[in-house]
Amino acid sequence: MGRQIAAEWIKARSLRSTWVLIGIAVLGVVVQALTGAITFSGEPGRVQSLNVLSGSVLTLIVVTILGVVLAAGEYGSHSIASTYTATADRRRVILAKVVVAIAIAVAIGLLSVPLSRLVAAIWFGAGGAGHWDAGLGTAAHYAYGIAISYAGFAAVGVAIGVLTRSIAIGVGIAFFGLFVLDAILGSVSFYSEYSFTTVAAVLGDPDVHQGGFPRFGSAVALMVLYAGLLTGIGVAIERRRDV
Repeated sequence: MGRQIAAEWIKARSLRSTWVLIGIAVLGVVVQALTGAITFSGEPGRVQSLNVLSGSVLTLIVVTILGVVLAAGEYGSHSIASTYTATADRRRVILAKVVVAIAIAVAIGLLSVPLSRLVAAIWFGAGGAGHWDAGLGTAAHYAYGIAISYAGFAAVGVAIGVLTRSIAIGVGIAFFGLFVLDAILGSVSFYSEYSFTTVAAVLGDPDVHQGGFPRFGSAVALMVLYAGLLTGIGVAIERRRDV
């Protein structure tokens, strides 16, 4: 399995699209931090600081797209036939792709908090209104919540890429299903507590305590469940397909 993960990592890092998407994801973190500092400049320091730290929706979308690209790209180039010839167990190939996507997403998630803190420091140092009021414990809580959120959506992206076998279709389904349809359904039914968007909101902002939102631990469990379930479906269907 280790060799398969290494092979998938080599493929991922050799693609220009991977680094472009990582760059956009990091940019999303910067934009979120700056927006949080400016928008909540009139609020108490802790409120402003927590909004600076909260996860970026743009980055969440980008890591999902990254998962789709890492999974579906080989089908478009037809190189998947070579991959399955070298490794007959398709489950190993898909799980390796999931591991690589999660590793990249977690790295971005863990980077987001110190990067957001740096953006805030520059903003305050340049005379921006407000001040910092978040301790190390709070920062760590946000860091692993955001990392879990990004990792879960990246894994879901891989599953969607495997199921659709097309980057364009996969990105379209992922964006519409996870960020449009899911939000609509969550706003009009009992599904709101279990929706992808609600779970992402709780993980990206662990101090949120709105009615109908799950607790942080429940959000983590739901994200793991959704990512694992969709990955399992992708593996089951892919193993019964022709190349």
